[in-house]
Formats: sequence, C-alpha cells, structure tokens
Amino acid sequence: MDKHTQVVLANFKVQDYDDIIADLERSKRIMNDLLSGGKIRTDVFETFAKQAVIDINNSKTQIIYDERGILLQSKVDVRNQVILTSDGIVLTTDGGKTPRVAITGQGVLAEAIRGVLGDFVSMVIGSGNLVTKINPQGISSGHSDYNQAPFRVDMAGNVVARSIKLTGQIDNSTMLSSLIQASRIVGNEIEGGTITGALIRTATGGRRVELDVQGFRSYDASGRTRIQIATTEDATAAAIIWRDTNGSSVGEINSYQSSGQFSIVGSNMFIGSNSSGNPIRLQGAPIIAGPAEFRSSVLFNGSITGLKITDITGLQAELSSIWAALNSKASSSHTHSVTLPTHNHGIAGASNWGGTFTTSTP
Repeated sequence: MDKHTQVVLANFKVQDYDDIIADLERSKRIMNDLLSGGKIRTDVFETFAKQAVIDINNSKTQIIYDERGILLQSKVDVRNQVILTSDGIVLTTDGGKTPRVAITGQGVLAEAIRGVLGDFVSMVIGSGNLVTKINPQGISSGHSDYNQAPFRVDMAGNVVARSIKLTGQIDNSTMLSSLIQASRIVGNEIEGGTITGALIRTATGGRRVELDVQGFRSYDASGRTRIQIATTEDATAAAIIWRDTNGSSVGEINSYQSSGQFSIVGSNMFIGSNSSGNPIRLQGAPIIAGPAEFRSSVLFNGSITGLKITDITGLQAELSSIWAALNSKASSSHTHSVTLPTHNHGIAGASNWGGTFTTSTP
C-alpha cells in the first residue's frame, strides 16, 4: 500500500487567528500603497530612484568605485582612505600607497591597536622559544612553555624575571633574591649576613673608616692613615698598626708568632692613667726586659726575688764602705784600763782623785 511522505515541521511559532488577521491587514496596506486602481504606482519608484541618485551624487566626494573596489575617502584629508576589496579591508593614510591596517581572512595587520580590546583566548608574537604570549596563564616571554619562560607575569600580578634592567624607581617594595647587581645602591640602611665589596667606607673623604682588599684603615681630617690592619701579607694581617701625622708607624699590637704570644710594641710608648690617683695594674707575672726608672715612691706588698746587690748601681760600694767602717771599730767585748793622775778638778780643799780604771764593754 503506497504511503505519502510525511513532513514534520519544527521550530516555528504557532499563531492564533488574531495574529493571522493582523499580518494580512499589514500586507494589505503595503499593497494599497503600491497600487492605484489596480495598477502599480510608478511615482513611488521614481521618488526612490531620484533620492538614490541624489544620495549617490552627494557621496561622490567620499565614496569612489575603482578597480580596487569601493573606496571610502575622508572629506578632511583625501589621503585617509578605507578600501573595501574582495580580499579584505585596507586602511591607509597616504592615498592607498601603504596599508596602515589590513583585515583579511588570514588575520589583522596593524601598526598599533588602541582602545579596549575584547576577550582573547591567546595572543602570540614570534615563534619557537623566541616568543611572547598572552593567555589565561598570564604573560610570558622567552620560551614557548609558560612555566619555563625567563619572564612571566601571572594573572595575580606576580612577576618572575631572570634578567631585568631597571632605570626607574621602586618604592615600598621587598626584593627577595640571591644576587643583586648594580653600579650604585643608595639607602639609609643595609642589612645582611655577608657583605662583600671592593670598598666599604663611611665617607668619600676626610675623617672616615675604609675597608677594602688591602685591609682596614682609619683616616684623620687631612686624609692621613692613623690606624691600619693590612692584609697584604700574613704578618701584617696579624697586627693593628698606629701611625703619626707623618704616616710613620709608631706602634702596633700583634700576634706574629705561633707561640700564642700577644705583643704591644712601639718606638716610644706611654702607658698612663687620666688621673695620677688611678692605679695602672699589671696582673700576672710581668717581665720588664731593659732598664726601669722609678720617678716616684715604690711600694712593694710582696717579696722580691732574684734581685742582687750588683743589680743596684752604687749599692755594693756603699755597703763595702759601711763594712770597712765597722771593721775599724772595737769589738763588743773589748775593755781596757785608763789611768788618771791625782787631781781635785780645781776645787780647793777637795780630795785628790786619780788612779787606774777599767772601761765597760761597748
């Protein structure tokens, strides 16, 4: 049994009776405007044609048809043109000699894009690893893989740059890096665990302290070195050297020897107190190698050993003289007799005194 093909309609709006009547009325009015007495009103088309001719004539200064296509020309500057061709759209500012902007099926060519761009999934400039990309990960440059790119900015604004040259100013920022290279760093404070440099100084001239590869030095107002720790050799590195205003060494504190000896030496040394009433104490077992002069009283609160009579100038001679004098004296047990003649000490009528007498011991 033959069966006709079935037709199924979908995605159409079902109209009710009132909608159909309204559409028919609109169509009737359109036809009435075009027809008059059952004939088409040519005046309607003539009016449209006349207006079209007028519009075309008025736009001849802006719209030109030539072998390239439709050319839209600026009324202000005829060199500014928009050329509509079968291959694309060209914008030029020199009468069509050079395209400033071109839009074709292959893409958009433009020297500059100004304004707010729409949403893009990705923008790529370059190829291979010599490329700059803008995509939902952020901005990357120097590698096709975002995570390996030496320069990248994520969507949160975090920047990673393996090499950067800054010529402007960075304010209120913290830099976390293992290496900062600069010809000059200016700041109120520098904090760090290790600071290594060719020259570290407190001022460029006058009174200052400097530290460089040759060691440590302090300078007076005339720029003369006064205190020095030199690192030019192992010996000088173990000494603090003091210099006078002529630059000559006047003394040093050193530890040259490997015996653990600590030395304070100078050609003319003075060790004193700011007040004569304040003592200067030498604790331990001090050794004075050389002549010692005491210009005031000396108080010994302990025993003295190792001091010989000959170590004191003139003491031996003085003692010898005393002994000689003592030796010429009588012994302590010596006695002798003294005989006195008879006498009365000049007193008349007095008894005469005299006789032999024995002296007592000294």
